Amino acid sequence: MIVTNDLPYVREVIEEAEAGLHYSSYSPMTLVEVTHRIARNPDLLKRARANARRYAREKFNWQAFSPTLYEAYRRDQVVSR
Repeated sequence: MIVTNDLPYVREVIEEAEAGLHYSSYSPMTLVEVTHRIARNPDLLKRARANARRYAREKFNWQAFSPTLYEAYRRDQVVSR
């Protein structure tokens, strides 16, 4: 399970993956609330942990992202010539 500060990109990823919760660094009590929520709900922890593993295996890994990066490099080399 992922617990993260409320950063837009990271929040978007964990929400898409259903892999965790976020808190606000501007309000420390939100971290306490998230921690309590996880402690009170072992099924949430189990489900989010499984979702995080599945998402990383299927979508959020080098094999998934590398074609886009390689294509960007290839286009840049063609334009630079």
